[in-house]
Amino acid sequence: MKKEINFEMWKTILAFSIAFSGLVWAQKTPLREMYHYSGKNDKALVKAKTDLFLLNILASDKFEVKTNSSGDDHLDVNLLMPFSNGKISSRVRYDFLNEGFVVSLSNTKLVSKDGKVTLLNNPSDLNHNKVLESLKGLVFTTYQKEINK
Repeated sequence: MKKEINFEMWKTILAFSIAFSGLVWAQKTPLREMYHYSGKNDKALVKAKTDLFLLNILASDKFEVKTNSSGDDHLDVNLLMPFSNGKISSRVRYDFLNEGFVVSLSNTKLVSKDGKVTLLNNPSDLNHNKVLESLKGLVFTTYQKEINK
């Protein structure tokens, strides 16, 4: 009987530790979407449409875009979005692969007007999740609509 309890206890501890490590890993991974090139959108056209999309964002005067790095195969920018109490800062990376392109959103944080920084890296927190879902809609859905025009 005692061995059964120990075995059950170890199974429970193992399951808990696997679940916990999964949560820790999930918080560190960016939100990602992969899109495939189509007949009307090849790699060069998608890159050009991405540049136009970012230029339209800049022209709106609502957001700031700062380039971290760019190359033939990627574009890595920091997107700053103002809100009433400060700014939301997020890293957006566009990777142009041979089989498709990937858009990823990471390092999202709230920067208050007094300079206080709050990382939005806890998907189980409803406030974090709400902001991340809104950003996902803005960054992924709007981008996909623009690319497919």
